[in-house]
Amino acid sequence: MLTDARLVIVDDGEAQLCHDSLLYGWPRLRDWINTDLDGLLVRRRLGEAADAWDETGRPPSGLYAGEHLAAARSLMEDDGHTLPMRPVERDFLSASGRAERRKRNLLTTGVAVVLALAVLASTLAVVARRSQQETAERETVLIAGQLATQADIMRERDPQTAFRLSLAAYRTAEIPETRSSLYASYMSLAPADLKGSVDEPVLNVGFSSDSRVLGTSHRGGRVQLWDIARPAAPRKAAALDLDDAAVIAFHPRSRLLAAQTRKRLTVWDIADPRKPKRLAERGTSEGIAFTLAFSPDGRTLASGSEKGRLRLWDVTAPARPEPRAERTVAAMELISLSFSQDGRLLVTGSGRSGAESATAAQVKLWDVRDPGRPVELSTGTTDSVMAVAFHPRRALVAATGARGRLAWWAVEGGRRLRPVAADSFGDSWGVGDRMPSLSFRRDGTMLAAADSSGHLRLRRVGEPESSLYSGNGLSALSAAEPVQAVAYSPDGTLIASGDVRGAVRLWPERPAAPPVDGVPATPDAGTSAISEDGGLLVTGTNDVDYNRTTHVWDVSERSEPRRAFTLPEPWEARYFLPGGRQDVLVAHRWTENTKDHVFRLWEFGSGGGPKHGEDIPFTAEDAVTGVSPDGRLLAIGEANARRIELWDVSDVRAPVRRAVIDAPVAFGSGGVWFTGSDAMATVEDSTHLRFWDVRDPAHPRKAARVEDGALVTSAAYLHAARLLITENVAEEVSLWVLTDLDRPRELSGLPAAAGGYYPVGKDVLMTVLSDGTAQFWDVRNPRRPERTRTLRFDRPIASVDLSPDGDRAVTSSPYRIWGIGADGQWRTPSLATLAAARQVELFPDKRPLMAVVPENKILDNGDQTYLLGLDTDSIYDELCRTHPLSVDKVQWESLFPHLGHRRSCD
Repeated sequence: MLTDARLVIVDDGEAQLCHDSLLYGWPRLRDWINTDLDGLLVRRRLGEAADAWDETGRPPSGLYAGEHLAAARSLMEDDGHTLPMRPVERDFLSASGRAERRKRNLLTTGVAVVLALAVLASTLAVVARRSQQETAERETVLIAGQLATQADIMRERDPQTAFRLSLAAYRTAEIPETRSSLYASYMSLAPADLKGSVDEPVLNVGFSSDSRVLGTSHRGGRVQLWDIARPAAPRKAAALDLDDAAVIAFHPRSRLLAAQTRKRLTVWDIADPRKPKRLAERGTSEGIAFTLAFSPDGRTLASGSEKGRLRLWDVTAPARPEPRAERTVAAMELISLSFSQDGRLLVTGSGRSGAESATAAQVKLWDVRDPGRPVELSTGTTDSVMAVAFHPRRALVAATGARGRLAWWAVEGGRRLRPVAADSFGDSWGVGDRMPSLSFRRDGTMLAAADSSGHLRLRRVGEPESSLYSGNGLSALSAAEPVQAVAYSPDGTLIASGDVRGAVRLWPERPAAPPVDGVPATPDAGTSAISEDGGLLVTGTNDVDYNRTTHVWDVSERSEPRRAFTLPEPWEARYFLPGGRQDVLVAHRWTENTKDHVFRLWEFGSGGGPKHGEDIPFTAEDAVTGVSPDGRLLAIGEANARRIELWDVSDVRAPVRRAVIDAPVAFGSGGVWFTGSDAMATVEDSTHLRFWDVRDPAHPRKAARVEDGALVTSAAYLHAARLLITENVAEEVSLWVLTDLDRPRELSGLPAAAGGYYPVGKDVLMTVLSDGTAQFWDVRNPRRPERTRTLRFDRPIASVDLSPDGDRAVTSSPYRIWGIGADGQWRTPSLATLAAARQVELFPDKRPLMAVVPENKILDNGDQTYLLGLDTDSIYDELCRTHPLSVDKVQWESLFPHLGHRRSCD
């Protein structure tokens, strides 16, 4: 009808309006058009785009994408309002959809690749940072090890630098090498080198009465004062520039200093060593002064000079010294003098070397109770005198000279010098060259001498005269140059030395580690020189005549061990009873040249001193002991005989002898020992082990014998497993089950070198081979021991000891400390090596300490044991508080030109 009216033309399936009037005359048509206007616009554009795409060969560049594609697709999803699409339009939309999907897939793949690359980059950055950190840590460890190694190399010739390097090494990294170096420094003497002094020879050195100021006199007239309130960090104070070289002396009771030059005497108030005040100056007759000393009461000052001149001054009023006497007392230089302890006597020495002079060197004794009229009492002669010194507590005089000469005189009746005859060691120090200076420690037990061979020599002074020349008790401290002067501080804690190059060293009297006198003795099997709570330690000391004294130390405060008790002589003790009861010390006394032995138990309670029980007498040439693990039974045997007494010591105050056993006793430790609280073992015919059932101590019963059980060296016992370990001849040990003393059963053999088997846990046995290989065996099933671990040491092991709680071990030699985990596994590497130790004892866990005896005596103060904490951080902090100085940068550059400077402490 519309086509007939020529209002609409239909062509090829499409209709077109012929006249616009139809839009105005047909409202519904107008509403249809308005409703689909947007779709019609999209439809038209789609058609145009599709035609253009088709005409240009359908390239991918003209396709729809994004919003255009979404709008065109909506035409295919409508409900038929729009006209059907032509094939070319459908092809266009399909191609556009495929292109859009390809683009989206590429984008997704690209994003995934970018994300993967980002993750990879982040991972690589983390790995790189971790690798960089590990490299830095390895470098730090290597540097720390290098510093520790250098410290150990320098420890003998330059102990101060070694000490500071040890601290710097530990600050750099805490590793076994730096812990070991720190322990070595802790047990070493570390002197303070007084820098910035005068490059002129030191003439003499001295301390103020309170030991807090040091004075050094140098050739050229300089007297340098030092504030040594902190001896490890001395501070340079004032300098006195005098008109000539001077000898100096400090007042014994106040901070006064006297100095004698060629022409004058000056007295100084050094209350503030930074601002000394000159109190007096007096002219004297001209002459080089060699020596100067105050009397002990500080009222008299004596000086010696060339041409044998002796001067005595009254310095009761230090600001007004008055000359009392001046006279020639020798034909040669009066080079040394010293007052007696009460100030009544003065000893003078003159003459350098008998080989260079026709006149013998002289030592003279003077009565100076009236300084205005000194009276010569006695004269002694010797080959050479360069220094003399009165003993501070005894009527003895010592003199040294050239070629290490040493001479002693006893002062008899306060009037006569009696020469002390030299022994086979000879009338010399035994070592050294020219010895121009002497100084006693305040208690008189040590004598120090300057030695021109480059050492500070020390000699232990024994009580009997027969020991004065003894070669025992000698030690030395190193110096770079010949030593000219030496002095002990009044409190006895420091030694100062000065050499020909002007260098001054201030030595501590002992290392920083807290010491106790003596060393722990070797205890019987199953006992210890340390009480079970770790609060007490027993040690023994020997004097120069080898008389032994036993001391008990309270070590509850490691930094300040206290002597709790000294056994009266001739009692000796080596160990405490085991068993966890009150601390009980087993003491022994033997009357020389008899068979009379007495044992006594000392009980240490909470109040008062130790109380002892009744004595246990025993008659024998030699006696050996053994103690049950519960501390209830004490076995005393006659060595190399057939008698063992079994004592019940449950009541320490009243021990009871329960039985006498007819059994052979081997000499030495292990002659009698216990394999549990109810079983005892002895050695028969030097080769067999015999067991004894002592469940009823009053009726001990002979049990089985293990043939050849002691054939090679000894045996060991694992208490928890009731397992006996005996040694065979072919580097093998046998395991025996002792659950039945009458029927011990041999089970299996394990490889071990001679003596190389050690119980190291409840059910763990360690065997050691000759090449240093250590094997750990789980023996809970002794029929089939299981090897759980093998460690290879760099050298054979001579001993293994566990701490009472089993969490640490110490092996030798050298002594090394090992940590042990809760699973019983030894942690590697070792915690530290104590290369300079000859004995190490571990305390219980509640006191993380070890008692260490150094290989060499330090200053020969006798044998000493040092208490070292296992917390090396605390030791480092302690040393930094007392020794805060670092290696100076100039020295560091010469030692480590490839390393930046590192401080010792924060």
